[in-house]
Amino acid sequence: MGADRVTIDVAVQYVDHNLLEADNLNQEEHLFLRSACRRYSLWYSPPGTGISHPTHMQHFGKPGDVLIGGDSHTAAAGSLGMFAVGMGGLDVALAMVGETFYHRMPEVWGVKLSGSLPEWVSAKDVGLEMLRRHGVTGASGRILEYYGPVVSSLSAMDRHVIANMGVEMGATTTVFPSDDRTRAFLSSVGRADDWPPWRPIGRPALLQPCRSCRRTQRCRCGCRAARSRGPRYSRTARLPRPRSPGPTSPRIPPASSWRP
Repeated sequence: MGADRVTIDVAVQYVDHNLLEADNLNQEEHLFLRSACRRYSLWYSPPGTGISHPTHMQHFGKPGDVLIGGDSHTAAAGSLGMFAVGMGGLDVALAMVGETFYHRMPEVWGVKLSGSLPEWVSAKDVGLEMLRRHGVTGASGRILEYYGPVVSSLSAMDRHVIANMGVEMGATTTVFPSDDRTRAFLSSVGRADDWPPWRPIGRPALLQPCRSCRRTQRCRCGCRAARSRGPRYSRTARLPRPRSPGPTSPRIPPASSWRP
């Protein structure tokens, strides 16, 4: 493509697959990826830093930005109010050198979350309830936009779980509004300055859908209908004793040290 360096604001290579070093092959792959990052000026997240999606959310996710990744679950970044889609490697490479990214206009499904989450029901169960209703292809070619009174009670990581599950329904991506929960998350990871600066006079900074927006279809998910899909225990039952995870993992280096 003739590019000497990437031309976008942020480009990151994560190594969160092929970690097992049963022979020399995976290690050589890691060294190759690190050398490519040095050559073309990408951030490099080494093995053991963490799974790419929540790690990117913590260090680089920013409301209102567009994210294109080489993994289908890139869409989980919609939890911060990003437009995030998983594409093929060539699409990502072209975008990194400044080529225009083209995407067929998807439909937009508005999903209103109403009611409240019962005890023992988590955000994962909301995603599983949507999957039960619509199947693995029910959201194909569509964006799932969540709104409603329950959204404000969901943490940024709860939203991350639901957005991640949208991919299992075939959705192009999932989008949540950016609100005080988003700001609290960014502040908790030391990135309060990445909270969007735009705001109407006298109002907090929010990234919300405009009142005139049109959704192709609307559906309602009463959270009371969602039920826990995990193991069931009575309140008086003795829960199984957790097993030791073994030796603790080494401290994860900060993102500032990822530059080779």
